[in-house]
Amino acid sequence: MVSLNFQTPDVYMQLNQGKFDYNGMCGYLLKPDFMRRPDRTFDPFSESPVDGVIAAHCSVRVISGQFLSERKIGTYVEVEMYGLPTDTIRKEHRTKTVPANGLNPIYNEEPFVFRKVVLPELAVLRFAVYDENNKQLGQRILPLDGLQAGYRHISLRTESTMPMTLPTLFVHLVLKTYVPDELSGLVDALADPRAYLSAQEKRKEALHNMGVDDSDIIEVQEQTEKGTATGTTGSGPIHGAIAKKAREEAAKQKANGTLSNE
Repeated sequence: MVSLNFQTPDVYMQLNQGKFDYNGMCGYLLKPDFMRRPDRTFDPFSESPVDGVIAAHCSVRVISGQFLSERKIGTYVEVEMYGLPTDTIRKEHRTKTVPANGLNPIYNEEPFVFRKVVLPELAVLRFAVYDENNKQLGQRILPLDGLQAGYRHISLRTESTMPMTLPTLFVHLVLKTYVPDELSGLVDALADPRAYLSAQEKRKEALHNMGVDDSDIIEVQEQTEKGTATGTTGSGPIHGAIAKKAREEAAKQKANGTLSNE
């Protein structure tokens, strides 16, 4: 059972109205499939991905606003995510305040990143524009699974979710599948093999200039896996290979009588 105060146009009413905008304010919205199946259990407080649901990655860059106010006032934009408790992010992403320009302020901010959205079907983005006195000038609620990536003009609405004629925000949206950190390198390599191979060649050249060959790295890796690599400083195959080279050079100098015992 859900109760809403229709007499107060607060954030919760805006979220409800924005969600039902997705189907034109007509009929019902189905719950996600896994919530309708009696053989499935769902923990809304879990941070791990839901079985059968692919987590999403979203970034939003607020570029500019158009016709936000007829007055010469400062404005700023907040971008929030609402959904599961683990997906909800509020009061973290805000643009700078552009002074004395309510007509066409240019924000051009760095992207606001929502790195992991566990359940995109229940998540919504909220854009809210405020003046320098923190009075709301307009807002818009958009379901995440209804967004399209790219450059978009977002028309704003009043606090009571009535359409506004002219005010819009110009934004750039990036929508991707969430990738864990340990797999990001593999995904980058598959997405752009040429760039990956070029980076590998540069790395190989840099190691060669340091006197380290790929064979040294492979050998140290094998020794580390067997638990036989000792005397290395630092950690990882590169540190091990450099230490191995240093020991070889020291052995050569000692054999030639050029290494001091100090």
